[in-house]
Amino acid sequence: MKLSLVTLATAVILGTSVLTGCGSGSGDSSNNSPINNLPAQNIAVEYQGVWASPANGKVWQITSNNVSGFSYTSDFCIKTDELEGISNAELSTYLRLSADGNSLEEYTLSSQSGFNQLLQTFEKATALPNACINNLVALKGQQGYQYNAERDFDMFYQLFAEHYVDFGLKDVDWPGLYAQIAPLLNTASNEQELFEAIAEMLTPLADSHNSIIFENGTSFNVNNKPLMYQVLIQEYAQNNGLPFPLEEDDLTPAIAAQINQYIDQQIQAFYGVVDGYAENQNQIKTAANGQFVWFETNGVGYLRINNMAYFTEQNDADIPQYLFDAWYEALNEALDQVIDDFANTQGLIIDIRTNGGGQETLSLAIAGRFADQTRHAYSKQTRLGSDKTALNQVFVEPLGDSQYTGNIVVLTSATTTSAGEYFAQTMSVMPHVTLVGEATQGALSTTLDWILPVGFELKLSNQFFYNPQGQWLEGSGISVDVEVPFLELEDRENDIDTAIETAAQLLLQ
Repeated sequence: MKLSLVTLATAVILGTSVLTGCGSGSGDSSNNSPINNLPAQNIAVEYQGVWASPANGKVWQITSNNVSGFSYTSDFCIKTDELEGISNAELSTYLRLSADGNSLEEYTLSSQSGFNQLLQTFEKATALPNACINNLVALKGQQGYQYNAERDFDMFYQLFAEHYVDFGLKDVDWPGLYAQIAPLLNTASNEQELFEAIAEMLTPLADSHNSIIFENGTSFNVNNKPLMYQVLIQEYAQNNGLPFPLEEDDLTPAIAAQINQYIDQQIQAFYGVVDGYAENQNQIKTAANGQFVWFETNGVGYLRINNMAYFTEQNDADIPQYLFDAWYEALNEALDQVIDDFANTQGLIIDIRTNGGGQETLSLAIAGRFADQTRHAYSKQTRLGSDKTALNQVFVEPLGDSQYTGNIVVLTSATTTSAGEYFAQTMSVMPHVTLVGEATQGALSTTLDWILPVGFELKLSNQFFYNPQGQWLEGSGISVDVEVPFLELEDRENDIDTAIETAAQLLLQ
Protein backbone atom coordinates (compact mmCIF):
# COMPACT_ATOMS: atom_id res chain seq x y z
CA MET A 1 0.00 0.00 0.00
CA LYS A 2 1.37 3.42 -0.95
CA LEU A 3 0.03 6.90 -0.26
CA SER A 4 -0.70 8.95 -3.35
CA LEU A 5 1.14 12.18 -4.01
CA VAL A 6 -2.26 13.89 -4.06
CA THR A 7 -2.52 12.95 -0.39
CA LEU A 8 1.09 13.71 0.44
CA ALA A 9 0.87 17.13 -1.20
CA THR A 10 -1.67 18.16 1.41
CA ALA A 11 0.18 16.66 4.36
CA VAL A 12 1.89 18.77 7.01
CA ILE A 13 5.18 17.81 8.59
CA LEU A 14 4.52 18.80 12.18
CA GLY A 15 7.04 20.36 14.51
CA THR A 16 6.90 20.17 18.28
CA SER A 17 3.27 20.33 19.29
CA VAL A 18 1.87 21.71 22.49
CA LEU A 19 -1.41 20.54 23.91
CA THR A 20 -3.97 23.33 24.09
CA GLY A 21 -5.90 23.64 27.31
CA CYS A 22 -9.66 23.61 27.61
CA GLY A 23 -11.89 25.38 30.03
CA SER A 24 -12.13 28.71 31.77
CA GLY A 25 -10.98 27.89 35.28
CA SER A 26 -8.45 30.39 36.55
CA GLY A 27 -8.48 29.69 40.27
CA ASP A 28 -5.54 28.20 42.14
CA SER A 29 -6.85 25.64 44.62
CA SER A 30 -3.46 24.04 45.33
CA ASN A 31 -2.46 26.48 48.06
CA ASN A 32 -5.43 25.33 50.14
CA SER A 33 -5.00 21.64 49.35
CA PRO A 34 -4.34 19.27 52.28
CA ILE A 35 -1.42 17.67 50.43
CA ASN A 36 0.77 20.71 51.00
CA ASN A 37 0.87 19.98 54.74
CA LEU A 38 1.82 16.29 54.49
CA PRO A 39 5.25 14.60 54.43
CA ALA A 40 6.68 14.51 50.91
CA GLN A 41 6.88 10.71 50.80
CA ASN A 42 3.10 10.25 51.23
CA ILE A 43 0.26 11.20 48.92
CA ALA A 44 -2.80 12.49 50.73
CA VAL A 45 -5.55 9.97 51.38
CA GLU A 46 -7.97 12.34 49.65
CA TYR A 47 -6.01 11.86 46.42
CA GLN A 48 -5.88 8.09 46.59
CA GLY A 49 -8.16 5.91 44.48
CA VAL A 50 -9.25 5.80 40.84
CA TRP A 51 -10.12 8.99 38.96
CA ALA A 52 -11.57 8.88 35.45
CA SER A 53 -12.32 11.27 32.58
CA PRO A 54 -14.57 9.21 30.23
CA ALA A 55 -14.84 12.03 27.69
CA ASN A 56 -11.07 11.89 27.18
CA GLY A 57 -10.58 8.16 27.82
CA LYS A 58 -8.11 8.90 30.63
CA VAL A 59 -7.83 7.48 34.15
CA TRP A 60 -5.47 7.89 37.11
CA GLN A 61 -4.86 5.26 39.80
CA ILE A 62 -3.24 6.80 42.87
CA THR A 63 -1.82 5.05 45.95
CA SER A 64 0.14 6.46 48.91
CA ASN A 65 3.34 6.83 46.84
CA ASN A 66 2.51 5.81 43.27
CA VAL A 67 0.57 7.34 40.39
CA SER A 68 -0.40 5.27 37.33
CA GLY A 69 -1.99 6.79 34.24
CA PHE A 70 -4.03 4.90 31.66
CA SER A 71 -5.74 5.67 28.35
CA TYR A 72 -8.63 3.46 27.33
CA THR A 73 -11.42 2.71 24.85
CA SER A 74 -14.20 0.14 25.19
CA ASP A 75 -11.90 -2.76 24.32
CA PHE A 76 -8.33 -1.53 24.75
CA CYS A 77 -6.24 0.01 27.51
CA ILE A 78 -2.61 1.19 27.71
CA LYS A 79 -0.54 2.37 30.66
CA THR A 80 0.90 5.77 29.78
CA ASP A 81 2.41 6.86 33.11
CA GLU A 82 4.05 5.18 36.09
CA LEU A 83 5.29 7.65 38.69
CA GLU A 84 6.84 6.05 41.76
CA GLY A 85 7.84 7.94 44.88
CA ILE A 86 6.13 11.11 43.66
CA SER A 87 5.83 13.83 46.28
CA ASN A 88 2.77 15.84 47.22
CA ALA A 89 4.29 18.98 45.75
CA GLU A 90 4.99 17.23 42.44
CA LEU A 91 1.51 15.73 42.24
CA SER A 92 -0.13 19.08 42.92
CA THR A 93 1.74 20.51 39.94
CA TYR A 94 -0.14 18.11 37.66
CA LEU A 95 -3.41 17.49 39.51
CA ARG A 96 -5.26 19.46 42.15
CA LEU A 97 -8.04 18.28 44.39
CA SER A 98 -11.24 20.25 43.87
CA ALA A 99 -12.65 22.27 46.74
CA ASP A 100 -15.33 19.64 47.44
CA GLY A 101 -12.84 16.78 47.16
CA ASN A 102 -14.92 14.95 44.56
CA SER A 103 -12.72 15.52 41.52
CA LEU A 104 -9.15 16.09 40.39
CA GLU A 105 -8.47 19.06 38.16
CA GLU A 106 -5.60 19.33 35.67
CA TYR A 107 -4.43 22.84 34.79
CA THR A 108 -2.21 24.10 32.01
CA LEU A 109 0.07 26.21 34.20
CA SER A 110 1.64 25.32 37.54
CA SER A 111 0.30 26.48 40.86
CA GLN A 112 2.84 29.34 40.81
CA SER A 113 0.96 31.27 38.12
CA GLY A 114 -1.76 33.73 38.97
CA PHE A 115 -3.46 33.09 35.62
CA ASN A 116 -4.54 29.59 34.70
CA GLN A 117 -6.97 27.48 32.74
CA LEU A 118 -8.59 24.15 33.54
CA LEU A 119 -7.54 21.42 31.13
CA GLN A 120 -9.69 18.47 32.22
CA THR A 121 -11.50 17.07 35.25
CA PHE A 122 -11.31 13.53 36.66
CA GLU A 123 -14.19 12.17 38.73
CA LYS A 124 -13.85 9.52 41.47
CA ALA A 125 -14.49 5.98 40.18
CA THR A 126 -14.96 2.71 42.04
CA ALA A 127 -12.52 0.75 39.85
CA LEU A 128 -10.42 0.88 36.70
CA PRO A 129 -12.36 0.53 33.42
CA ASN A 130 -13.00 -3.05 32.33
CA ALA A 131 -10.59 -2.70 29.42
CA CYS A 132 -7.76 -1.83 31.82
CA ILE A 133 -8.55 -4.91 33.90
CA ASN A 134 -9.13 -7.38 31.06
CA ASN A 135 -7.11 -6.09 28.11
CA LEU A 136 -4.12 -3.98 29.19
CA VAL A 137 -1.89 -3.86 26.09
CA ALA A 138 1.85 -3.36 26.57
CA LEU A 139 3.52 -0.50 24.73
CA LYS A 140 6.81 -0.89 22.87
CA GLY A 141 9.47 -0.87 25.56
CA GLN A 142 7.17 -2.25 28.22
CA GLN A 143 7.38 -5.84 29.40
CA GLY A 144 5.28 -8.20 27.30
CA TYR A 145 5.08 -5.99 24.21
CA GLN A 146 4.36 -7.75 20.92
CA TYR A 147 3.96 -6.01 17.59
CA ASN A 148 0.53 -6.53 16.02
CA ALA A 149 -0.48 -4.26 13.14
CA GLU A 150 -4.08 -5.47 13.05
CA ARG A 151 -4.56 -4.87 16.79
CA ASP A 152 -3.04 -1.40 16.64
CA PHE A 153 -5.19 -0.49 13.65
CA ASP A 154 -8.31 -1.66 15.47
CA MET A 155 -7.28 0.37 18.51
CA PHE A 156 -6.85 3.46 16.33
CA TYR A 157 -10.22 2.86 14.68
CA GLN A 158 -12.06 2.47 17.99
CA LEU A 159 -10.34 5.51 19.51
CA PHE A 160 -11.68 7.72 16.71
CA ALA A 161 -15.06 5.97 16.64
CA GLU A 162 -15.59 6.76 20.32
CA HIS A 163 -13.96 10.19 20.60
CA TYR A 164 -13.69 12.03 17.25
CA VAL A 165 -15.78 15.18 17.38
CA ASP A 166 -18.11 14.59 14.40
CA PHE A 167 -17.68 12.41 11.29
CA GLY A 168 -20.66 14.17 9.73
CA LEU A 169 -18.68 17.39 9.34
CA LYS A 170 -16.93 15.95 6.25
CA ASP A 171 -19.57 13.26 5.60
CA VAL A 172 -17.19 10.41 6.40
CA ASP A 173 -18.52 6.88 6.83
CA TRP A 174 -16.02 5.72 9.44
CA PRO A 175 -17.14 2.06 9.63
CA GLY A 176 -17.30 1.91 5.83
CA LEU A 177 -13.79 3.35 5.52
CA TYR A 178 -12.54 0.80 8.03
CA ALA A 179 -14.13 -2.00 6.00
CA GLN A 180 -12.16 -0.83 2.95
CA ILE A 181 -8.75 -0.39 4.56
CA ALA A 182 -8.55 -2.93 7.41
CA PRO A 183 -8.31 -5.95 5.03
CA LEU A 184 -5.10 -4.45 3.59
CA LEU A 185 -3.33 -5.28 6.86
CA ASN A 186 -2.40 -8.75 8.11
CA THR A 187 0.01 -10.45 10.51
CA ALA A 188 2.88 -9.77 8.11
CA SER A 189 2.23 -6.01 7.75
CA ASN A 190 5.18 -3.86 8.82
CA GLU A 191 5.17 -0.52 10.65
CA GLN A 192 5.32 1.54 7.45
CA GLU A 193 2.25 -0.23 6.08
CA LEU A 194 0.41 0.35 9.36
CA PHE A 195 1.38 4.04 9.27
CA GLU A 196 0.08 4.37 5.69
CA ALA A 197 -3.18 2.60 6.49
CA ILE A 198 -3.86 5.03 9.35
CA ALA A 199 -2.91 7.98 7.15
CA GLU A 200 -5.43 6.82 4.53
CA MET A 201 -8.11 6.76 7.22
CA LEU A 202 -7.24 10.30 8.35
CA THR A 203 -7.19 11.81 4.86
CA PRO A 204 -10.95 12.28 4.20
CA LEU A 205 -11.43 13.89 7.63
CA ALA A 206 -9.22 16.81 6.47
CA ASP A 207 -8.69 18.00 10.03
CA SER A 208 -5.43 19.73 10.95
CA HIS A 209 -5.65 18.43 14.51
CA ASN A 210 -5.81 14.78 13.48
CA SER A 211 -2.30 13.45 13.09
CA ILE A 212 -0.07 10.41 13.34
CA ILE A 213 3.60 10.71 14.29
CA PHE A 214 6.12 7.96 13.54
CA GLU A 215 8.84 7.24 16.12
CA ASN A 216 11.44 8.85 13.83
CA GLY A 217 9.46 12.11 13.88
CA THR A 218 7.78 11.69 10.48
CA SER A 219 4.21 12.83 10.81
CA PHE A 220 1.10 13.11 8.72
CA ASN A 221 -2.06 15.17 8.75
CA VAL A 222 -4.36 16.77 6.21
CA ASN A 223 -5.49 20.35 6.49
CA ASN A 224 -9.01 21.66 6.16
CA LYS A 225 -7.81 24.61 4.04
CA PRO A 226 -4.48 25.14 2.22
CA LEU A 227 -1.74 26.57 4.40
CA MET A 228 0.83 29.14 3.32
CA TYR A 229 3.35 26.64 1.98
CA GLN A 230 0.64 24.71 0.12
CA VAL A 231 -0.52 27.89 -1.61
CA LEU A 232 3.07 28.43 -2.72
CA ILE A 233 3.40 24.84 -4.02
CA GLN A 234 0.32 25.39 -6.18
CA GLU A 235 1.66 28.76 -7.32
CA TYR A 236 4.97 27.18 -8.34
CA ALA A 237 3.20 24.38 -10.22
CA GLN A 238 1.01 26.82 -12.14
CA ASN A 239 3.96 29.08 -12.99
CA ASN A 240 6.00 26.14 -14.28
CA GLY A 241 3.39 24.23 -16.26
CA LEU A 242 3.07 21.39 -13.72
CA PRO A 243 -0.22 19.75 -12.80
CA PHE A 244 -1.67 20.37 -9.38
CA PRO A 245 -2.06 18.41 -7.22
CA LEU A 246 1.32 16.99 -8.12
CA GLU A 247 1.53 13.36 -9.16
CA GLU A 248 4.35 11.11 -8.01
CA ASP A 249 6.03 11.04 -11.42
CA ASP A 250 6.18 14.84 -11.48
CA LEU A 251 7.94 15.17 -8.14
CA THR A 252 11.55 14.39 -9.04
CA PRO A 253 14.29 15.23 -6.51
CA ALA A 254 15.28 18.20 -8.64
CA ILE A 255 11.74 19.60 -8.77
CA ALA A 256 11.26 18.98 -5.05
CA ALA A 257 14.43 21.00 -4.36
CA GLN A 258 13.20 23.80 -6.64
CA ILE A 259 9.84 23.88 -4.90
CA ASN A 260 11.48 24.11 -1.47
CA GLN A 261 13.72 26.91 -2.72
CA TYR A 262 10.71 28.74 -4.17
CA ILE A 263 8.78 28.43 -0.90
CA ASP A 264 11.74 29.81 1.08
CA GLN A 265 12.21 32.70 -1.35
CA GLN A 266 8.55 33.68 -1.38
CA ILE A 267 8.18 33.50 2.39
CA GLN A 268 11.23 35.73 2.74
CA ALA A 269 9.74 38.07 0.15
CA PHE A 270 6.46 38.22 2.09
CA TYR A 271 8.16 39.10 5.37
CA GLY A 272 10.39 41.55 3.53
CA VAL A 273 7.35 43.43 2.24
CA VAL A 274 5.75 43.45 5.69
CA ASP A 275 8.85 44.69 7.49
CA GLY A 276 9.33 47.28 4.76
CA TYR A 277 6.44 49.21 6.27
CA ALA A 278 8.57 50.09 9.29
CA GLU A 279 9.47 53.77 9.40
CA ASN A 280 13.04 52.79 10.20
CA GLN A 281 14.37 49.25 9.71
CA ASN A 282 16.60 49.73 12.74
CA GLN A 283 13.51 50.28 14.88
CA ILE A 284 12.03 46.81 14.22
CA LYS A 285 11.99 45.09 17.61
CA THR A 286 11.70 41.45 18.60
CA ALA A 287 11.17 39.72 21.93
CA ALA A 288 10.05 36.45 23.53
CA ASN A 289 12.41 34.26 21.50
CA GLY A 290 11.44 36.04 18.29
CA GLN A 291 7.74 35.28 18.60
CA PHE A 292 6.83 38.99 18.85
CA VAL A 293 7.95 41.44 16.14
CA TRP A 294 6.82 45.06 16.21
CA PHE A 295 7.39 48.52 14.74
CA GLU A 296 5.54 51.75 14.02
CA THR A 297 4.32 52.87 10.59
CA ASN A 298 2.77 56.31 9.98
CA GLY A 299 1.43 56.62 13.50
CA VAL A 300 0.05 53.06 13.62
CA GLY A 301 1.59 50.23 15.62
CA TYR A 302 2.27 46.87 13.97
CA LEU A 303 2.69 43.68 16.03
CA ARG A 304 3.25 40.22 14.54
CA ILE A 305 2.75 37.18 16.75
CA ASN A 306 4.40 34.20 15.07
CA ASN A 307 3.21 31.45 17.45
CA MET A 308 1.22 31.05 20.63
CA ALA A 309 4.12 29.16 22.21
CA TYR A 310 7.94 28.89 22.26
CA PHE A 311 8.38 32.23 24.02
CA THR A 312 11.74 31.18 25.50
CA GLU A 313 14.72 29.33 24.06
CA GLN A 314 13.83 26.40 26.30
CA ASN A 315 11.05 24.48 24.56
CA ASP A 316 11.07 21.28 26.58
CA ALA A 317 10.76 20.41 30.28
CA ASP A 318 10.12 17.42 32.51
CA ILE A 319 7.09 19.24 33.90
CA PRO A 320 5.26 21.04 31.05
CA GLN A 321 3.45 23.33 33.48
CA TYR A 322 6.77 24.89 34.50
CA LEU A 323 7.68 25.47 30.85
CA PHE A 324 4.35 27.19 30.25
CA ASP A 325 5.03 29.35 33.32
CA ALA A 326 8.29 30.52 31.72
CA TRP A 327 6.51 31.24 28.46
CA TYR A 328 3.78 33.16 30.29
CA GLU A 329 6.36 35.35 32.01
CA ALA A 330 8.26 35.96 28.76
CA LEU A 331 5.20 36.95 26.73
CA ASN A 332 4.10 39.41 29.40
CA GLU A 333 7.53 41.02 29.52
CA ALA A 334 7.38 41.42 25.74
CA LEU A 335 3.87 42.85 25.78
CA ASP A 336 4.86 45.33 28.48
CA GLN A 337 7.37 46.71 25.97
CA VAL A 338 4.89 46.64 23.08
CA ILE A 339 2.15 48.47 24.98
CA ASP A 340 4.60 51.08 26.25
CA ASP A 341 6.01 51.66 22.75
CA PHE A 342 2.53 52.05 21.22
CA ALA A 343 1.00 54.21 23.95
CA ASN A 344 0.67 57.21 21.63
CA THR A 345 -0.24 55.48 18.36
CA GLN A 346 -3.51 56.05 16.51
CA GLY A 347 -4.24 52.34 16.41
CA LEU A 348 -2.67 48.90 16.34
CA ILE A 349 -2.40 46.16 13.72
CA ILE A 350 -1.93 42.65 15.17
CA ASP A 351 -0.81 40.23 12.46
CA ILE A 352 -1.48 36.52 13.08
CA ARG A 353 -1.76 35.50 9.42
CA THR A 354 1.14 33.03 9.73
CA ASN A 355 0.43 31.97 13.31
CA GLY A 356 0.21 28.17 13.42
CA GLY A 357 -1.03 27.96 17.00
CA GLY A 358 0.46 26.76 20.26
CA GLN A 359 -1.07 26.89 23.72
CA GLU A 360 -4.65 28.02 24.23
CA THR A 361 -4.07 29.39 27.72
CA LEU A 362 -1.25 31.61 26.50
CA SER A 363 -3.37 32.79 23.58
CA LEU A 364 -6.03 33.87 26.06
CA ALA A 365 -3.36 35.53 28.21
CA ILE A 366 -2.13 37.58 25.24
CA ALA A 367 -5.67 38.65 24.37
CA GLY A 368 -6.10 39.79 27.97
CA ARG A 369 -3.49 42.50 27.38
CA PHE A 370 -5.90 44.09 24.85
CA ALA A 371 -9.15 43.58 26.79
CA ASP A 372 -11.17 46.50 28.08
CA GLN A 373 -13.35 44.40 30.38
CA THR A 374 -14.31 40.79 31.08
CA ARG A 375 -16.20 39.31 28.12
CA HIS A 376 -17.49 35.91 27.03
CA ALA A 377 -14.99 34.82 24.37
CA TYR A 378 -16.19 31.33 23.37
CA SER A 379 -17.59 28.08 24.73
CA LYS A 380 -16.48 24.43 24.50
CA GLN A 381 -17.85 20.95 24.98
CA THR A 382 -16.19 17.56 24.71
CA ARG A 383 -17.80 14.64 22.93
CA LEU A 384 -19.01 12.04 25.41
CA GLY A 385 -20.20 9.02 23.43
CA SER A 386 -23.45 10.08 21.74
CA ASP A 387 -23.72 13.04 24.12
CA LYS A 388 -21.52 15.98 25.16
CA THR A 389 -20.07 17.22 28.42
CA ALA A 390 -21.52 20.32 30.08
CA LEU A 391 -20.97 23.55 28.18
CA ASN A 392 -17.88 25.38 29.41
CA GLN A 393 -17.84 29.13 28.86
CA VAL A 394 -14.44 30.79 28.46
CA PHE A 395 -13.95 34.46 29.32
CA VAL A 396 -11.27 36.99 28.50
CA GLU A 397 -10.36 39.58 31.12
CA PRO A 398 -7.87 42.45 31.34
CA LEU A 399 -4.46 41.09 32.39
CA GLY A 400 -1.09 42.59 33.26
CA ASP A 401 -0.13 45.99 34.58
CA SER A 402 -1.37 47.74 31.43
CA GLN A 403 -3.58 47.06 28.44
CA TYR A 404 -3.80 48.51 24.93
CA THR A 405 -7.47 49.30 24.35
CA GLY A 406 -7.26 51.69 21.41
CA ASN A 407 -8.62 50.70 18.02
CA ILE A 408 -7.14 47.40 16.81
CA VAL A 409 -7.21 45.51 13.52
CA VAL A 410 -6.35 41.80 13.66
CA LEU A 411 -5.07 40.28 10.40
CA THR A 412 -5.97 36.62 9.81
CA SER A 413 -5.66 34.02 7.06
CA ALA A 414 -6.42 30.35 6.41
CA THR A 415 -2.93 29.67 7.80
CA THR A 416 -4.05 31.05 11.17
CA THR A 417 -4.59 27.80 13.03
CA SER A 418 -5.60 26.37 16.40
CA ALA A 419 -4.54 28.64 19.30
CA GLY A 420 -4.06 31.41 16.73
CA GLU A 421 -7.77 31.03 16.01
CA TYR A 422 -8.63 31.14 19.71
CA PHE A 423 -6.88 34.51 19.80
CA ALA A 424 -8.79 35.74 16.74
CA GLN A 425 -12.13 34.67 18.22
CA THR A 426 -11.30 36.18 21.60
CA MET A 427 -10.27 39.48 20.07
CA SER A 428 -13.40 39.53 17.89
CA VAL A 429 -15.71 39.96 20.91
CA MET A 430 -14.05 43.28 21.82
CA PRO A 431 -15.85 46.35 20.39
CA HIS A 432 -12.58 48.14 19.58
CA VAL A 433 -11.34 45.26 17.35
CA THR A 434 -11.89 44.63 13.62
CA LEU A 435 -10.83 41.43 11.83
CA VAL A 436 -9.35 41.80 8.33
CA GLY A 437 -8.12 39.13 5.94
CA GLU A 438 -9.41 35.58 5.44
CA ALA A 439 -11.43 33.20 7.59
CA THR A 440 -9.09 31.10 9.70
CA GLN A 441 -8.23 27.40 9.23
CA GLY A 442 -11.12 26.02 11.28
CA ALA A 443 -9.01 23.69 13.47
CA LEU A 444 -10.62 24.72 16.73
CA SER A 445 -11.01 21.55 18.74
CA THR A 446 -8.34 20.83 21.30
CA THR A 447 -6.56 17.53 20.75
CA LEU A 448 -6.87 14.23 22.55
CA ASP A 449 -3.42 12.60 22.62
CA TRP A 450 -2.86 8.85 22.43
CA ILE A 451 -0.02 6.44 21.79
CA LEU A 452 -0.40 3.13 19.97
CA PRO A 453 1.50 0.09 21.28
CA VAL A 454 3.83 0.29 18.25
CA GLY A 455 4.92 3.75 19.41
CA PHE A 456 2.97 5.93 16.96
CA GLU A 457 1.61 9.09 18.56
CA LEU A 458 -1.96 10.03 17.64
CA LYS A 459 -3.82 13.30 18.02
CA LEU A 460 -7.50 13.79 17.31
CA SER A 461 -10.15 16.47 17.65
CA ASN A 462 -12.70 15.68 20.33
CA GLN A 463 -14.20 19.05 21.30
CA PHE A 464 -16.89 21.38 20.01
CA PHE A 465 -15.96 25.07 19.83
CA TYR A 466 -18.70 27.75 19.74
CA ASN A 467 -18.71 31.52 19.53
CA PRO A 468 -20.83 33.38 22.13
CA GLN A 469 -23.81 33.19 19.76
CA GLY A 470 -23.62 29.38 19.87
CA GLN A 471 -22.31 28.82 16.33
CA TRP A 472 -20.09 25.75 15.92
CA LEU A 473 -17.02 26.98 14.03
CA GLU A 474 -15.07 23.77 13.33
CA GLY A 475 -14.10 23.65 9.66
CA SER A 476 -15.43 27.11 8.81
CA GLY A 477 -13.05 29.03 11.08
CA ILE A 478 -13.32 32.56 12.47
CA SER A 479 -14.84 34.91 9.91
CA VAL A 480 -13.57 38.41 9.23
CA ASP A 481 -15.23 41.82 9.03
CA VAL A 482 -13.29 42.85 5.92
CA GLU A 483 -12.07 40.24 3.41
CA VAL A 484 -8.59 40.63 1.95
CA PRO A 485 -6.84 37.67 0.26
CA PHE A 486 -3.57 36.48 1.81
CA LEU A 487 -0.25 35.95 0.03
CA GLU A 488 -1.29 37.28 -3.36
CA LEU A 489 1.52 37.05 -5.91
CA GLU A 490 0.59 40.49 -7.24
CA ASP A 491 1.24 42.00 -3.81
CA ARG A 492 4.70 40.47 -3.61
CA GLU A 493 5.55 41.59 -7.15
CA ASN A 494 4.42 45.15 -6.37
CA ASP A 495 6.07 45.25 -2.95
CA ILE A 496 2.83 45.96 -1.09
CA ASP A 497 0.67 44.23 1.51
CA THR A 498 -2.98 44.99 0.81
CA ALA A 499 -4.11 43.73 4.22
CA ILE A 500 -1.75 46.06 6.10
CA GLU A 501 -2.77 48.99 3.93
CA THR A 502 -6.45 48.20 4.43
CA ALA A 503 -5.91 47.97 8.19
CA ALA A 504 -4.05 51.29 8.28
CA GLN A 505 -6.84 53.00 6.36
CA LEU A 506 -9.43 51.67 8.81
CA LEU A 507 -7.42 52.88 11.80
CA LEU A 508 -6.59 56.31 10.39
CA GLN A 509 -9.97 57.20 8.92
